[in-house]
Amino acid sequence: RAIFPGRASGAMGSTCCCDHRELDRQVTSQETGCLRDDAQIAEVLRMAEETVGGLSDWQRSFCTPEVLRIYFNGRKGDPCAAAEILANSLIWREQYKDVLTGSRLPKWQGDLRLLSQSEDGHPLLYLCCQQQTHAFSVSDTLEHVAAVLEAAVKAMPKSVQQMDVVVDCHGFCLRYNMDPRVVMGIAELLRQPYRDRLRVVMMVDAPTMIQPVWSIVHPLLPPATQKKFRFLNADEAVLALKELQGKDSTSTVWQVMQSNRGLRGLKPSKPRMPSELCQSGQTSKCQEFDDIDADIQNAEKCGLAQNSCGAEAGSLRSWSFCRRRRRED
Repeated sequence: RAIFPGRASGAMGSTCCCDHRELDRQVTSQETGCLRDDAQIAEVLRMAEETVGGLSDWQRSFCTPEVLRIYFNGRKGDPCAAAEILANSLIWREQYKDVLTGSRLPKWQGDLRLLSQSEDGHPLLYLCCQQQTHAFSVSDTLEHVAAVLEAAVKAMPKSVQQMDVVVDCHGFCLRYNMDPRVVMGIAELLRQPYRDRLRVVMMVDAPTMIQPVWSIVHPLLPPATQKKFRFLNADEAVLALKELQGKDSTSTVWQVMQSNRGLRGLKPSKPRMPSELCQSGQTSKCQEFDDIDADIQNAEKCGLAQNSCGAEAGSLRSWSFCRRRRRED
């Protein structure tokens, strides 16, 4: 009896020592892996800088450890491949510096903007197809999208690297969405300068006529991005938003969607571009959506809003929204 506890204690001590040695080996292995990754990520930046021919302060500010890791992981740990797409992104950012910094405002082509932000910091972008303009420009559209994506990235805390997007298909017009240059341009933005920035994209109340556009968009997106798209009705979108964004963001989106459908007597408000989160007085980076609002009003007066899409404006009103209105009436 006197010996048994001693044996147990000795066996336990031996096991404990083995456990500690195994834990030390695991920690050492992890630390070695982290150091190796850090060295490779630093190499990605070095090779990208060599490819570009030197980096400006503006370009270098983009190359945070979090961003470099996105490119490194995006090419499955291949520093050369990661450096190539990083260099392309840096060149693009230098070319569009005036738009990305807000020193030059794009000609807004719709109401796409940073609408809200989740409780944990994930930005939420929103656009409604009803607000697209017939005064269509490919270059202006791509600049608009880039300015909004940049605003969303700048709004992210360090712990967040992705954003959610709501595409409200109410009022979708096929004629405004068939130019492949726009689709290819946006796909390129998501592949390189804004790589892996999407968390979820919700296509809300998409009509069947959107299929030709989706058949063009879908193959251009990386497989991982394709899986982030969800086609939902309005009710399903609200439930999904509550899970992803929380109550406040969901309430904001719900009110905007109702106003775009003219429910409860609401009329669409003038969005602030590129972000509703801008502080008052930041006119260099935020702008009320006066131009597009006037453009839509002129289109309605000329009958374009009713006839150009082959359907009366508002005929694609969500069944779920109409059902609520009938219930409330």
